[in-house]
Formats: sequence, structure tokens, C-alpha cells
Amino acid sequence: MERIPLTDEMRIELRFEIDRTGVGLSEFFRKADATPASMKPKIAEAWLYGSTKSALEENWRWLIDGYRKLPTAPPICTDLPEVTPTDPYIRASPVRPKSSFVPITEEMRSRFRSELARTGATLSSLAKICSDDIEKLTVQKLFRWKSGVTKRAAPVSWQRAMEALSNLPDARPRSKNKRRVVVEPPAKPKAPFHPWRDDYIKITPKLKEQLNFHMQRTGVGAAELLRIAQDAPDGLSADLIKNWKLGAVKSADEELIYFVLNLLKSLPDKHS
Repeated sequence: MERIPLTDEMRIELRFEIDRTGVGLSEFFRKADATPASMKPKIAEAWLYGSTKSALEENWRWLIDGYRKLPTAPPICTDLPEVTPTDPYIRASPVRPKSSFVPITEEMRSRFRSELARTGATLSSLAKICSDDIEKLTVQKLFRWKSGVTKRAAPVSWQRAMEALSNLPDARPRSKNKRRVVVEPPAKPKAPFHPWRDDYIKITPKLKEQLNFHMQRTGVGAAELLRIAQDAPDGLSADLIKNWKLGAVKSADEELIYFVLNLLKSLPDKHS
């Protein structure tokens, strides 16, 4: 079977036929007879949105000829309010002629929400599908439609979004049997504190509180404190002081921690 390139004119014709008939790709495939074995809705969507650059000629002819045989759908909205040139909701842009904004009824909004629920589509994915819309449908605009913040919409944008949703298949149902089981590990008894050296002491909440208080009062951090210190004991480092402050270690050399505390207490307030 021969492959043919998909031109912009071919994609435009396919889009025109979908708009003319009001039949989305998913509906077309559901109702089609004698579908080619190598033809799937996702393949047709790739043709439509330009992610595939070529197609099997036999499959393309089957799809486009099938659409051409379908009747033209009646207008989606026949009771839209008449809009005059002085209407305050007239808008214009360099890329399109002036067009009126129509009110979004509760029925329209309900249908929009139900289509999102049916397909499982996110607003982000819908915005990407509708990226070719001249009104520049964004996630924010779609959210305002869904939530009811926005009461009006351009007819071409509303129709584009609803057609995109109608072309999407139903979301896969989630299994109700799968439940997340969380197994809590058995609680371990709290071991008594035993310093690993005789000259180590436990860093009590009071010691930790004094350390944090004086570092905040003076505005002096661990690294700066070592620069200030004269004759600092061996083994004292900025990382060690930070671990005391954060509670990462439970014990400390008594000489080192009291050297730091006494040095901090001797320093003036940072605002003095």
C-alpha cells in the first residue's frame, strides 16, 4: 500500500467535513462499516492535528470519502441573541473579523463539564488540542468557563472546544478493587540516652534553645562565629555547630558546646 504526504489542504478539508457534519472522529469510527484493519481513531487524530506527515492512501480515501457522504448537520445554536454593531460585547482583533460574544447558559456549562468528566481530559490537554483556535484558548479561559466566572464566550471558540471534546474517547474506568494498603511499621521503644564518650553530654532542649536564642540575638552564624573565636578548641567546626542547632546530633563534647555558648553570650546584640 502506498503512502501519500498529508498537505495542509487535506487537513483543512478533514476539519471542514467534521465541522460540516458535526460528527467527531470517535463517533465516525463507532458508526462506520467495514473499517480498514490498519485504521484507528488515533491515526485519524494524528492526521487532523499534524503530528503525522503521511498516510496510507487507501485509509485516507476511506475516511474522507466517508465524511463526504454524510449529511450536513443542523446549526448547533438557533436561538442566539441578535447582536448589533453597538453591542458592548463586540470584539475585534487583527487576525479575525468582528464577532459577538454569546452568553454561556447553565445547560452549555453543564454539557462542558460532563464532556470533561466523560473523557477525563484536563484543561491543559484541551488547550493544547485547541491551540489552532484564533481566539487563543488558554487554560485560564477554559477554567473560567467551567467555574462560571466567565458568562460569555466567542461562538467559534466554544464550538471548537466542544468539538474537540466530542472527538475524544471515553476515559478508562478506574478499578474499584485496587486499594492502597498502608502498613505502619511497629513502634520501636525509645532507647535510653547513652553518650559514647565520658566527656560528652546530652544536648537537652534547654541547651538547644539557648544556642538558637543567642545566635538569633547576635545575628552571628556558625562560620562567622569561628572567625571571631580566638583559641577555639580542637574539633570545633561550623558543621558541628549547625548540627547542634538543628538537632541533628543528640550529644556534644561538653568543652566545645559551652565554649560556643559562652562566646555567644559575650557578643552584643545585632541591633546595638
